[in-house]
Amino acid sequence: MANKPRKLRRSQAISTFGPGSIIDLKDESVMMLGLDYWPDKGDIIQEPNLQRALRVNHFKSPSTDGYKDLPVVIFPEWLVCPSCNRLARLETFMGLFKDYNKISCLRCKKKVYPARLIVACSHGHIDDFPWIEWLRHASNPCKCEKPDLILYSSGFTATLADLVVKCKNDGCGKSRPLAGAMNPNNFLFMRCNGRRPWLLDRDDCDATVFPLQRGASNVYFSSQVSSISIPPWSGSLNKKLNKNWSIYKAMPESALMATVEGMGLHHELKMPLHDVVEAILTRRREEQNEQSSISELDIRLQECRAIQKTDAVRDLNADFKTRNSPVHPELQDWISRVVLVDRLREVRALIGFSRVDSPDPDPTQRISSRLAPLSRARKDWYPAIEVFGEGIFIELNQEKINRWLHNNNLMKIRSADLNKKYLDICQQRDWVPSRIISPQLLLAHSFSHALIRQLAMESGYSSSSIRERLYVFPQNAGDTDFRCTGFLLYTSTPDSEGSLGGLVRQGYTDNFMNTVRSAIVESSWCSRDPLCMENYEYDPGSLNQAACHSCMLISETSCEEFNRFLDRATLVGTIDDQYSGFFSDLIKE
Repeated sequence: MANKPRKLRRSQAISTFGPGSIIDLKDESVMMLGLDYWPDKGDIIQEPNLQRALRVNHFKSPSTDGYKDLPVVIFPEWLVCPSCNRLARLETFMGLFKDYNKISCLRCKKKVYPARLIVACSHGHIDDFPWIEWLRHASNPCKCEKPDLILYSSGFTATLADLVVKCKNDGCGKSRPLAGAMNPNNFLFMRCNGRRPWLLDRDDCDATVFPLQRGASNVYFSSQVSSISIPPWSGSLNKKLNKNWSIYKAMPESALMATVEGMGLHHELKMPLHDVVEAILTRRREEQNEQSSISELDIRLQECRAIQKTDAVRDLNADFKTRNSPVHPELQDWISRVVLVDRLREVRALIGFSRVDSPDPDPTQRISSRLAPLSRARKDWYPAIEVFGEGIFIELNQEKINRWLHNNNLMKIRSADLNKKYLDICQQRDWVPSRIISPQLLLAHSFSHALIRQLAMESGYSSSSIRERLYVFPQNAGDTDFRCTGFLLYTSTPDSEGSLGGLVRQGYTDNFMNTVRSAIVESSWCSRDPLCMENYEYDPGSLNQAACHSCMLISETSCEEFNRFLDRATLVGTIDDQYSGFFSDLIKE
């Protein structure tokens, strides 16, 4: 295990560089170890709805301040000497000296660097590239019992085709270039051995392995689940209780009154002692009565209703503050509601990760998706961060949507085409299709991206710092008749008390009118039209219609659907039918 002081942001520890991820440092490559090896410290985070959904007792914020806070292990273990080109395992270079901070070639005394290639399987297992086996399965194979390998370039480029692995043993000299080393068909001779370096163990696995480059984006896909704090959990009372909730939760009822009085909690909250005790007992009873898990769909429904409610009671210390903004008369035919979220708190938890293929894009299925684990045995907590920010909630006019779709066969056909592709990919990747890719989803998602791109030019925030949260319920949601086609655009920052109101200000009536009109006008054309609109660049794996980097795509950290399920035509129509878009009349006026 390598131990060096490393600085990461807390948000990185549950996203890009979570357990099982590869981190490229200046002189080495390491893998973040699992939760079993994390130090027993870090702030406790409480978010009752998300805890119920994930069946955990609490969350922990990663500690990224001190020495050895986030332990790592050297990976990959095959290293290359830049001087003599020797290719060997870690222990060969270290010899008898187990100093992970000084891994050098024993011959040249030069600092070695990690090999470029690795292999992984779709179950999350990962291992070093089979260098010896690659040479032994060449047309002129090496048959040495202990090959002495070198890795050198035979040409003038750094491409794999110009790299050659060769055995230097006397009487051997067999070599094989790395051309074809990224073709999975060349690895049918081996199966996955179930190695889990982040847990320092192995699992039972016999899956197909895929060759990958160490820094490729498909080596690690973190899977996060988040929840926005809503009443009553966002109120100032529950905020105070969260800090020591594990104590209040386990304390005998007979000792509760004296403990609260001794801690002076009622003085901090400026509430009667009896009311604070009663609030603790009420929360304990609610948790006991709500032991059954809830789904992420239930969380979204509760959030949407809380945003729509816009309670007039103002709790100055609450983590959830909303107010209605009048919709401009010229937009009322398309937009029925705009809610300004002056303050919000979001808890993001890392629940696992995948390799080779990204996890199921359906937010309601990420909890139940097959993911690589973060620890050997399931724990009663997940790593998480809490972030604070502001946002704008936009709900589209349902009556206008019904009229738009009544005789609009074109949009139904385009969405049905995407839905078929989605079902095919679900079958290929063993996902559970739990929704229909509807015109409403494409409309809300495309409008969300158009607004993010426009707000980035007007609000002072970059597009990568504005995130979306979709609330699209075109059919009966759960056991209710609740329907909504809307989304929340928000910005949030870890370790801060929120932002400065620049995003909320864009939700004011006149500002929002100008933003919407500009966003729709910008969406009416793309520098790659007509190819983009007519989707000429057909990709069997694409889950978009008219969408490309020039018009619709944004940072994947901002899009909760990984830049999928987008169609600019739902906003402004197609080249042949410019009046088939939902907002076509707005820009034709």
